[in-house]
Amino acid sequence: MIKAETVIGLEIHVELNTETKIFCGCKNQASKNPNEYICPTCLGYPGALPRLNKKVVDYALKAALALNCEVQRNTHMDRKHYFYPDLPKGYQITQATKPLGIKGKLYLEKAKKTVGIERIHIEEDTGKMMHRSDDTDIDYNRSGVPLIEIVTAPDLSNEVELLEFLEELKNLLAFLEISDLKMEEGSLRCDLNINVIDQKRGTKTPVMEVKNLNSFKGAVKAGLYEQKRLRKALGKNRELTKETRGWDQKREETKTLRKKEDSLEYQYFIEPEILPLQLSQRKIRNTAGRMPELPQQKRARFKKQYDLPDYDVGILAKNPYVADFFEQALLVCYAPKRISNWIMTQLLSEMPKGLEGFKDLALKPKDFGKLMTLIEEGKVPKKIGEKVLKEILITGEDPERILKNRNLGKITDPEEIQKIVAELVDQLSTQYPELLKDYQKKPDKAMKFLMGKGMERTGGRVDPEKLRESIKQELLLKFQQKEY
Repeated sequence: MIKAETVIGLEIHVELNTETKIFCGCKNQASKNPNEYICPTCLGYPGALPRLNKKVVDYALKAALALNCEVQRNTHMDRKHYFYPDLPKGYQITQATKPLGIKGKLYLEKAKKTVGIERIHIEEDTGKMMHRSDDTDIDYNRSGVPLIEIVTAPDLSNEVELLEFLEELKNLLAFLEISDLKMEEGSLRCDLNINVIDQKRGTKTPVMEVKNLNSFKGAVKAGLYEQKRLRKALGKNRELTKETRGWDQKREETKTLRKKEDSLEYQYFIEPEILPLQLSQRKIRNTAGRMPELPQQKRARFKKQYDLPDYDVGILAKNPYVADFFEQALLVCYAPKRISNWIMTQLLSEMPKGLEGFKDLALKPKDFGKLMTLIEEGKVPKKIGEKVLKEILITGEDPERILKNRNLGKITDPEEIQKIVAELVDQLSTQYPELLKDYQKKPDKAMKFLMGKGMERTGGRVDPEKLRESIKQELLLKFQQKEY
């Protein structure tokens, strides 16, 4: 197979989480019931006039600013004509000639590469077709759902860069809170534009578009498959035609859907029923001033302010709810590394949804901070802390109340510890008559046995060093009394 350069560009469709659709008052909400949220405007009935949702413009502007785009203050909507069953009007309302944002960029820290953003534009989503063996159903609930489309420059060269870009973009959009980003429901999906170039021979393949990839794993696999297919064709001088392809997830291969339409076939013209869109400088400045701290800024601050390693800040800054939880907990217990460790290990291991679960977490940051304080001060052993954490995640109860009600508090009274140890040694001496003699011969082995039984008896509520010292004192007393 020849050595050739791979060139990848992306078209990412992001459904916006506005309350209503882009051009009508229908709910913008996923539904298990087909065609539940539809109206004459969604279905393209004659005489149904579209009205642009202002919130869509606000969200698109936030995305454009976050991706360092040049905002075009004077834009308009266009009609993109094509005939397909999921598009009842026979055209899609989009921004073809004057997108809201142009000339943006997103820096990839791992790849050390800046990926250009050619454009961000507003458009409406289409319906959804569900194919069966003998017929096809159409659900128009998605018709008219507001989208932004983000089109990158062909700056990606391999699957590693592709994955990093998609993850970084998703993190950024999560902090903007303009989409629920549920890929399984189609809220975030991408099209892959890929070709390969043999610089040595001066030959290249046509650009292939792989449509509607709704998972990062699928996008990476589709990219790898197409790269291999195109390199093989280029090496054999096989002529290919520009086409649109789909990803077959079961067979893990792409397949031809249709010949790639030329943009001229869409017969674009300005949408006559929606007024041109004019954004004032004041509007742009106000939006920029209300922008949240974005993932790359937050990672840099967390690393500097809290002296955390790259891995930690990478996890904590992946999601706005995680980042906020972390910093709110620090207000109660300023132990950045301990709190970070507990979030990444104990806490995430109890959350089936992973980082996404922080949005609806029963555990309050202040209660998590309280628990960390108790552990930090040595009042609660780690294992007890883990039990308390599990309890809070279920009940949302205060950690101190749980410790009291479940009798899980740390045993600190020396007399109580000594009493527990005396009873334990008496019991074990009866069960294991040779125990004390074994301790004289192999003290480390016997002490390990006694420590294990002691921690088991107390439920891990005693400081190990204090327990060890109490066992030594009790054994010394036994030897003095010559009970062996």
